[in-house]
Amino acid sequence: MLGSATNKTQGVLENNSLLKTYMNNALFLVKNNYISIMIVDYIKKSHQNDPYRTFVEAIVAVIGLYYIIRNSKKNSSSKKLRVIDNLTPKEFDSFLQDWEPKPLVDPLPTDRTERLSEKQIEFFQWKLKKQPTITGYNEDKISIITNDDPNTEKTDLYNLSHYNFLKIFNNKAHSKRLNDLTKKIIKNCGVGSCGPAGFYGNEDLHYNLEYDMAKFLGTEKCVLYGQDFATISSVLATFNKRGDIIIADKLCNVAIQNALQLSRATVYYYDHNDMEDLERYLEMVADDEKADGVLHRRYIVTEGIFQHNGQICKLDKLVELKNKYKFRLFIDETLSIGALGKTGKGITEFYGFKDRSQVDITVGSLGNSFAVGGGFAAGDAIMSFFQRIGSNAYCFSASLPPYCCGVASDIIKILEHDNSCIVQLNENISLFNELLSKKLKTVKSHFIVTSNEKSPMVVLKMSDKFRNKLFNSSVLTIYEDMNHQQTKQNKVVIIQEPFLLEEKFIQEEVVDKLIDEKIMIGLQPYSLQHESLPLLPGFVISVDANMSAADIEYITDKLCLVIGEASKKKKI
Repeated sequence: MLGSATNKTQGVLENNSLLKTYMNNALFLVKNNYISIMIVDYIKKSHQNDPYRTFVEAIVAVIGLYYIIRNSKKNSSSKKLRVIDNLTPKEFDSFLQDWEPKPLVDPLPTDRTERLSEKQIEFFQWKLKKQPTITGYNEDKISIITNDDPNTEKTDLYNLSHYNFLKIFNNKAHSKRLNDLTKKIIKNCGVGSCGPAGFYGNEDLHYNLEYDMAKFLGTEKCVLYGQDFATISSVLATFNKRGDIIIADKLCNVAIQNALQLSRATVYYYDHNDMEDLERYLEMVADDEKADGVLHRRYIVTEGIFQHNGQICKLDKLVELKNKYKFRLFIDETLSIGALGKTGKGITEFYGFKDRSQVDITVGSLGNSFAVGGGFAAGDAIMSFFQRIGSNAYCFSASLPPYCCGVASDIIKILEHDNSCIVQLNENISLFNELLSKKLKTVKSHFIVTSNEKSPMVVLKMSDKFRNKLFNSSVLTIYEDMNHQQTKQNKVVIIQEPFLLEEKFIQEEVVDKLIDEKIMIGLQPYSLQHESLPLLPGFVISVDANMSAADIEYITDKLCLVIGEASKKKKI
């Protein structure tokens, strides 16, 4: 036993000596290693100059190590969970039954019963119940059902709740040609592009449409986007940064509002279509820059036809002011392309400009008068090139489906050689507004036409006096309450009672009554959680090129009759 104890002691001594040797070698390497010398030297000097800094850096290092170790453990455990290849079919079915996918979208406000009262829930339910679904077409007329009465189909309605002003696919002279072309392109190219423009998403049809659109609008270049709503926000954010100046119309649409927020620029709002107020802001910005001695990129942002009220921007005065104060002009022509001007070239042709050289950036939609989808941005070559390398929606979103491009190019060719549908549209707009104006006077209407007499989108809203009488509200009280809710609550839940009550009144007393008369119109599309500017409810009537004089006579008769009855209401 004594010998074994001696052997153990000798073994421990040998292990200790080996450990000391390894430790000495390691210390020697550390002391003589260049990187180690630099690290030790840095710590010594840092601690000597600022001891607190050493303490903070040590804490940061510990936190960093903690996260690295934790993530490695998470990855290892997740890899174990993903190994399901060896499961039997029975085990796999059991595993699948226990799996609960997360919802793709936020729950509807009506599902949040613990946060909303019954009255508030009712405000959302009536809108969902009244949502129409198109079940069939009979030439220009439609059949619909609504969620509150899905078993009753309402047939042969005039469809006035759209922005397809030319209805060129319903034009007998062009419908077969366009439908055949659509089928041919889908057969050859499929229904989607399957990638962004710079990553195998664009085909020859895309580049052909960019060339055709630039030529049609009178610009150097044009850039296509897969979604029209995302076009504005992506283009404005591409050309603006913090410190730049944007002066925008106070009634611009929600897509522009989102774009202004994303641009990070300093934004000023001038009174709607008020050129004197705009000049006041332009002069103020110019004076500030002279005093500071710093120049910024500066833009005026407006719409061709305003979505909120159907007014048309004053392009002649805008061009004069932008040249006087050296601003760039940005115009959203989502509604005006294909609808304004002798050949549908939009706001510049409407005002008699030879080309678009006075408008620096034009954005628009192919989903309205062109009846396909997607958006575009047109301007000079440098602006277009910069978008291809710096615009998020162009670089990272799937490009337009090829058949949309081919059809849009063909529609441009049709408009260049035969503008009869635009001529007819302008005649129908004039007749509709003339008859509506005369007939509204005979029924003592409390609804006011806010749109321009040349606009294909006719917008009607309650008079201020009638609104105050029924709902005790105004545009200011609605805006203040909505803004308060947006800053204090989850944005999914915006309940502006007077606004929603007014919408419900218009739905029940105007929209539903017109459906009974075989006329389908729509409320103005608003999303209260995204709107950041003052707005009021209203309803929209779209005039299109396929209407006959008899159709317009019938529609205006029934419209004024229903509005007259609604205007007699003394309370809700």
